[in-house]
Amino acid sequence: MINKNKIIDKLKNYEIFNTVSENDFKNFVDQIKFKKIEANNTIIKENSYSDSLIFLVDGKISISRKMTLSKSHNAHQEKEILNTDSDSNPIFGEIGLFGNSHRRTATIRTTNECIIGTITKDVFFDICEKNNALGYKLLRNISNILSKRITDTNTNVMKLTTALCLILKK
Repeated sequence: MINKNKIIDKLKNYEIFNTVSENDFKNFVDQIKFKKIEANNTIIKENSYSDSLIFLVDGKISISRKMTLSKSHNAHQEKEILNTDSDSNPIFGEIGLFGNSHRRTATIRTTNECIIGTITKDVFFDICEKNNALGYKLLRNISNILSKRITDTNTNVMKLTTALCLILKK
């Protein structure tokens, strides 16, 4: 059974809730749906469609992406790009809240039993429209999270580009 009080205490530490009042936090968390997922199950499949924001509340996950081997070759190899656990208070699927495509950019699998929370785009923005101050704080915090991820991605692209250039010069 899922202990909702324990989950609420954990969620208070997530970056998305920085500067959110206790009352607004409780109202938002009441809209999140929680479920337990067994080990070695897929939470999100790359290229599938979804519009939910997902909170990893307990457990460990593996994030992977398909890598195209070459332009003339249709084979895809899946590459694990990150392992993380609930101690880092991760959210994912936030891109699905914005735009109309909602196409998932990676596959996320559980590596042990996990508890996740989900909130759909419609519910998320309904909350934001009813409480503009809360909506502003949540969107600002998501923007900060996305900004950090873009910066990290840019750093990794530069490292990979540098490594490729060094290999090609040999």
